Amino acid sequence: MAAILAEVGSAWRRTRRKSPTSTEVSTCAVPYTARHQAGRREERIVPWLRGILTELPKQHAELIDRFARWQLLRRLRLLAERDRVTRGGVQHARAAIIGAARFLRWLDEQDTTLATATQAQLEDYLARFSGRGSSLKVFLDWTHRSSLGAELQIPAHERPLPQVTLSDQHRWQQVERLLHDDDIRLYVRIGGLFLLLFVQPLARICRMHADQITQRPDGAVTVTFDAAPIELPDPLDRLVLDQLARRGQVSYASRPDRWLFPGGLPGKHLVTENIRSQLVALGIQHSTARKAAMFDLAAQMPVPIGAELLGLSPHTATRWAALAARDWSRYAAMCRA
Repeated sequence: MAAILAEVGSAWRRTRRKSPTSTEVSTCAVPYTARHQAGRREERIVPWLRGILTELPKQHAELIDRFARWQLLRRLRLLAERDRVTRGGVQHARAAIIGAARFLRWLDEQDTTLATATQAQLEDYLARFSGRGSSLKVFLDWTHRSSLGAELQIPAHERPLPQVTLSDQHRWQQVERLLHDDDIRLYVRIGGLFLLLFVQPLARICRMHADQITQRPDGAVTVTFDAAPIELPDPLDRLVLDQLARRGQVSYASRPDRWLFPGGLPGKHLVTENIRSQLVALGIQHSTARKAAMFDLAAQMPVPIGAELLGLSPHTATRWAALAARDWSRYAAMCRA
């Protein structure tokens, strides 16, 4: 682990000296087939929405239909064009629709409307129905931007610090098994190791491109999750090179230079559930494993490194640093000095 962290730190310092320009960043157009497949999740919500609307009062149905089409479905279609639609994104859209319908029905029961609703009434609603605020926020923001309702704010609640339930010893036992157990599928081993070592979420791992892996002239293998490459330790480097070699061995004519983990359909990356279910069968839970990795890394590296090297938001990195009882607030000032 010390070797990994040392490479992370040196890579971050090199990145600070020279950031890549836009012309140095390669892009790749998403094939039509991939966009079509990604859009299937978005398409499934349309008949479900029609069923919901038929059960609502006419004025509610018209408003929620506009909200769904101009806010939620529009965003899902944009994500589908980039092959970024996830199950969680669709579930979030459904929750927002249901949350809006519930709130409008409650306003009717209070003999008021969305246009005349007050902040006090909103807070009364949230006090009665705890947990509905997150699904309602996007609807209230949209109605305010569209001049359909007053500016109602979901009260902010300080989020509790995450709970880490996986011991560091158990986590490293999982790492050792994935590194050396050849009975586990190669892509599952690599996906699990990127999760346990580099806190990458499985959805992001499955969307990785092959060009995020580089082998330098000296033989070192690097992976780039965000701003700068990280040198992979042995034997993880050999596993990743094996994956690069095997990924072209598919039964269809695919683009060998795109996905690091090709899926079962032409032009499509591996679905998240494929890796997740196999890791669960091995006793590796995505959420608990990632929290344990975040806790360990937050205790050993400054927030800027976690944010830039691993693709974490500064807010996320700071919260985990607080949990690990580390104060890196002076680190940025030291770098500028």
